[in-house]
This record gives sequence, C-alpha cells and structure tokens, in this order.
Amino acid sequence: MVFSDKALLDLHHADILVVEAPMYNWNIPSTLKAYFDHIARAGHTFKYEYKGDSLLPTGLLKNKQAYIVTSSGGVYSEGKLKDYDFVTKYVAFFLELIGIEVTKVFRAEGQAIFGPEEALNRGIQRIVADMKG
Repeated sequence: MVFSDKALLDLHHADILVVEAPMYNWNIPSTLKAYFDHIARAGHTFKYEYKGDSLLPTGLLKNKQAYIVTSSGGVYSEGKLKDYDFVTKYVAFFLELIGIEVTKVFRAEGQAIFGPEEALNRGIQRIVADMKG
C-alpha cells in the first residue's frame, strides 16, 4: 500500500485529529504540506460541485473534528502580528475544505520573547481559561 492510500485510510477511521503545526518562517513545515498533498484527493476527501455558476470544492470527510496545536517565536493570536498568522488560517482552511470541523486552536506562542517554558505556561493558562468559559 502506498503512503497516500494508508494516510487516507487512517484519516477515514479517525474521529478526532490533532494537527501539530509549528510556524516556520510564517508557514507550515514542509512535511505537513506534503501530508496535506497526499490526502487532498478529489473523490476521496473532496469533490467539485457546481454552486451557482462556479465549480467549487466540497469536503467529503464529515463528522470529524480537529484541534490545531501551533507554536511560534512571536505572538500571532493578537496584536499587530495577528494578520501574519498564516499557519492557523491555512491549516483551518485546508481541514474545512476536506470537510473536517476545526474545534479549537491551542498555542505555545512567543517563545522568542518569553522563552519556551513561559510560552508553554501561557498556552496552558489560555486552555484552562477557555475551559472555564
């Protein structure tokens, strides 16, 4: 079985996905992009449908949730750098394109500013705050 077939099989059997996507030069790692390229297959994870006068993709992977976990040197969830967060925008776009609902984004950001340990602690604090509502 070739890698892309195995990746599709695993994806079809999963109910929940955790996608770890650190920011490398304002983008996702090349290995994650390669994985996305393997699973983006017309007729398997999406199909094209006419909506009005446009041919648009429709996701085929239904009833699946995804969590995005990201890390970065800067703070991209808020402030002046928010528009430069191409990682979570791209990963969420791709997952939703193939039909997977993105439930939550978890961040360990600001590692170059606060250091890795403090960035992780801040991320954990955000998760706890979100859980409390």
